Amino acid sequence: MDKENKFCENCGANINMDAEFCSKCGNKQANMKTQLEAVDVVQPVKESNRVESNVQSGEKVGITILWGWVTATMSLFIPIIGVIAIVFGSLVIKKKHTVSGIVLLVFSILFTFWGMTGFAEGFTQGFLGAVN
Repeated sequence: MDKENKFCENCGANINMDAEFCSKCGNKQANMKTQLEAVDVVQPVKESNRVESNVQSGEKVGITILWGWVTATMSLFIPIIGVIAIVFGSLVIKKKHTVSGIVLLVFSILFTFWGMTGFAEGFTQGFLGAVN
């Protein structure tokens, strides 16, 4: 395509860059200079806002996941803390990180169950038996 030609927005015909109407279908053409200015000015602003938003959202979800796993692990020894881990898992799902949230929920429930069935006692007895 030459620098002096463009394509019609309606039918795709090759037309002169300065043409206001398409010679084939008669469709009015937008001013190319106005379109280029709009792309140069508006598009980078939208992308930078989106990137900033995703970074902040990712950091918040990462912290929520971290605390979810910390509380899930603690629920092996103090089962009531498992409730907090389940809440963190639900928050992660609510923030559109479904897979991470479901994995956290499943392990939170498992760890809480194991904590209620005596994991801490078995762990400490096994650990103390290996030390002695």
